[in-house]
Amino acid sequence: MKGRRIFLFFLLGALCVSVMLAAGCSSHGKVVEKYSGLKAQNLLFNRPWLDEYPSKPEQRFNVYVFSDESIGVHDKADSAYRHLLDIFAFKATPERVQFLFLHDKRKGDSAYKLERIDKGGQFNLKLTFTSDPQAGGKTYIYFSNLEWSNREKGTLPMEVRAFIDRLR
Repeated sequence: MKGRRIFLFFLLGALCVSVMLAAGCSSHGKVVEKYSGLKAQNLLFNRPWLDEYPSKPEQRFNVYVFSDESIGVHDKADSAYRHLLDIFAFKATPERVQFLFLHDKRKGDSAYKLERIDKGGQFNLKLTFTSDPQAGGKTYIYFSNLEWSNREKGTLPMEVRAFIDRLR
């Protein structure tokens, strides 16, 4: 059952990108609200976090998905058609995420901040890791949307909801 959920979390991220590929965004947007504490921690879970919104299928991008069951997936996509998945266990607090990448037992630890932004397009959330283990320990920024949540399937784009329903 857990393996199937991990697969669904990956599909959520990949499908959100593939289904809505045409709506590119490049600026980081104006910060509207800063989240902290348990609110920030809860917003981290069950939604795709993309480093950028591809404007064409051949564009590279990265996606994180953090489940509320402390299992996550990092997707390093060479394009909409080729993905390298790295499954990890993690422990999230309201300020930090500790990672354990299951394939190579690599560990990481990063502070993070989560903000609501006004940038137009598909994104209205911004996640900043101060030491992203998948970016060589550098500061790295990801984006998402308040409406993209696997726990609230009704808020996902119709095409993504239909695909998830077919998998069940």
